[in-house]
Amino acid sequence: MSKNRLTICRRILYNISNDSKAPACRRRKGNGMKKVLALCLALCALLSCLVACRPEEEKEESVVIVGESCTILYDVETVEEADANKLADAIKKKTGVAPKVVSSRSFIGSIRASEGTIILGCPDHESAKSAVKGLRVKDYVCGVYGGRYVIAGLSADYTKKAITYFKNTVLEGVAEDGTLTVNSLANYKCSGNYQLDALTVGGVSVGEFSICLPKEASASEQRTALILQRILTARTGYVLPITRGEAAADRGQIRIGTALCTTAVPNKQHGYKICVKGAVLELAAESLYGYMALQTAISNRLLFTDKDTLELDDDTYYQGTGNSETMGTLRADGDLRLLFHNIWGSTDDDYAQRAGMMVELYAEYLPDIIGLQEFAPKHRALIVPALEALGYAEVPVSSNNAFYSTEKYTRTPVFYRTETVELLEAGYNCLAVMDYGKYPELLYGFSAVDVRNAAVGDRSKAVTWGIFRTKADGNVFLAASTHLWWMDGAVHDIARVVQMQEMRNILTEAAESFLTKKGLDGTMPIYIGGDFNTRIIRDSYHSMGRETPFDAIHTYLPKNERPQDCTTHDYPVYNAETGLWEIDGQPWANYDYALDYIFANREALYSYTVLRMEMLYEDYAFAASDHSPIFADIAFDGDLPKLPAQ
Repeated sequence: MSKNRLTICRRILYNISNDSKAPACRRRKGNGMKKVLALCLALCALLSCLVACRPEEEKEESVVIVGESCTILYDVETVEEADANKLADAIKKKTGVAPKVVSSRSFIGSIRASEGTIILGCPDHESAKSAVKGLRVKDYVCGVYGGRYVIAGLSADYTKKAITYFKNTVLEGVAEDGTLTVNSLANYKCSGNYQLDALTVGGVSVGEFSICLPKEASASEQRTALILQRILTARTGYVLPITRGEAAADRGQIRIGTALCTTAVPNKQHGYKICVKGAVLELAAESLYGYMALQTAISNRLLFTDKDTLELDDDTYYQGTGNSETMGTLRADGDLRLLFHNIWGSTDDDYAQRAGMMVELYAEYLPDIIGLQEFAPKHRALIVPALEALGYAEVPVSSNNAFYSTEKYTRTPVFYRTETVELLEAGYNCLAVMDYGKYPELLYGFSAVDVRNAAVGDRSKAVTWGIFRTKADGNVFLAASTHLWWMDGAVHDIARVVQMQEMRNILTEAAESFLTKKGLDGTMPIYIGGDFNTRIIRDSYHSMGRETPFDAIHTYLPKNERPQDCTTHDYPVYNAETGLWEIDGQPWANYDYALDYIFANREALYSYTVLRMEMLYEDYAFAASDHSPIFADIAFDGDLPKLPAQ
């Protein structure tokens, strides 16, 4: 029961009692009726107080928090150290006692706090847990819980507000001897304003729910859970926990994914479904496109209302498809699909989420060849098993030198779909440590040493390649993944020119040597894709069409069918508060300023047709890397080297 409401009741009863004892000359006509009415009002007020209180609130506690000493325990996750120290200074100034300030990080094992300790924030302690139970993100409390005094919000900002309240109000109650005693009857809770005052599912407050994912959740399921959590927090103030592999319950669960849902099972390609069953909310989709549509529907359909309360019940039902989100190019009407992607080698923050988004995107397009760049070891540990589960194998290559630093694997790997193509031969060449003196005619006044020194700093710049045959028709081709030197300036562009010439020579010789060994006639198509770190306006780009000429295959398409936008964009931004990689911007410019291309040897052009060459625009393409994947579909015309199955 709140102290204020008790005081009101006591005053009413006190006034009635005193009025009955007043001399008759002071009593006016009708005072008897007034006494009856006043007594009724007092009893009603007292009854409402009793009904409003929970049992644990009726237990009165008093505790000395500043006596001969004082201890402040603060949670490093929800309290700034500076705020804890400022509170200590305020207590010392008011009482003369200098508090001992302790952080939650100083404990090994369970956190201990003696009676009378001032607890700031939400450390793993029963008193703090009791205080913040049911709090929303804009709420805060100050009060006695389990013999400790808790000052807390769910974040540093709102704990700071709670500290301010304590200093301005509670600290004013210091006794003359400098001690400070607090009572649970004076516990204080400040509730913030929210878009939805109440949201219920099957009559149960959403604050009692958890968001449940399958134990082996996909990237789309995880991202949907995080987006839902963010939206619910923004609209209701509740921060729902996200769990994995939780056993099914008959209430209090928001289940995501077909592995958990029993009612929300999509029945259309790229479809999604949302429904309520009792006090359980289910959301599921088929494919990443279905989940992209589902994520939009959560905000625009499920939780859309102009009222301050929302009740979801068994009549709540939404379904739809993400077909409008899909690219028409999901159709594979050629003989070969190539995809290349600079995945951004950073492994800061939650790189596993980015890796999951990439793999799901590749899985929708199912290219026959995948060439990646900036493939760091931590990415390798996540992406390789995921691609293998989709039926891909990595082109195995070796090097006399370390691929990059002391790494044992290439950062420009090639993967192939074992169902559609067969690997015949493979190789790797580091372009950062090549002999630039082999091409004096390309140095334009710079010495080979100057060029080598300019470009030697990054041994990840290389080409990884494989010679393959299509299992359907035995067509033989070479596909390579490359990443070239990146810096701006004349000497750096010359380094790229030389690297490109070396790469063209290596791959052309490998293709010709293979055909000779197998006794095959004709010219093998050679496709080199990746991050060339050059733009159409630079000389290095045009140098690909000179000696041993290769052309960018988008130039084989009509102008209105060519890529229109730059393949690079701003880096995605990791929001630590929501756990989401967020899209930050769109393509920087038009395709003239792209860095990613697919080149092919001009000599073999007669043997195939480029059906399309495009950049991917899905959200995952922008949320996973600063480069969007590019892909091409090729139709072989029959007049090229063929090799029967071995």
